[in-house]
Amino acid sequence: MVSAARAQISGSATAVTDYRFRGVSLSAGDPAAQADVNFDDPRGWYSGAFVANTRLGAQPRSMVQWLPYGGFTKRLSSGASVDLGAAYSGFTRGNALGYFEANAGFTTDNVGIRLYYSPDYFRSDARTLYAEIDASRALAGNLRLFAHAGDLQLLTLPPGDSDATRRQLDGRAGIAARWSSVSASISWVSSNRVATVYPVQTYYGTEHGAKSVWVLELRWSF
Repeated sequence: MVSAARAQISGSATAVTDYRFRGVSLSAGDPAAQADVNFDDPRGWYSGAFVANTRLGAQPRSMVQWLPYGGFTKRLSSGASVDLGAAYSGFTRGNALGYFEANAGFTTDNVGIRLYYSPDYFRSDARTLYAEIDASRALAGNLRLFAHAGDLQLLTLPPGDSDATRRQLDGRAGIAARWSSVSASISWVSSNRVATVYPVQTYYGTEHGAKSVWVLELRWSF
């Protein structure tokens, strides 16, 4: 007798030396704690929530980012999968930076491609499109190489910011190891600039060169 597929709940708790989001530090270069819980329905629907501590603004203040998300995924006969989803990224202290983002993706065993669209990125009054590609390769034992490349395009500029850059590139490359429910990784994270739409430290309202860093990550999954 074949049992029916069941819904699954998974999650993780993570500590990082620097919370880098699309190449930009959302923790002012400090360590951060993160948590994620995800629900997968056997029919393809999924939903979940992500939380992290952040330090944002011209004078960095401690905030909590809360990010509920959901969508639908479908596995193709080739083994690859496609999905459509949406998320809302909110922040404490009045949530003046909260924004909505829709996304679409295509994933194989080792490569994932995804597009994100926001009509008001970080409440900057700028529409954005972000494209990313992620790849990984298993090594001997429990080791894995991974790499990421992203391209943020400002489809419209923030009001009164005619000098804002319309494009920001970011990348990440590293190695990860996993032991049962615990994993650790080290990666090199970089971007060519910090776009003015990001409300971070002294970058707020100005175009500024980005800083490349090594990021250590320790994760417990369940």
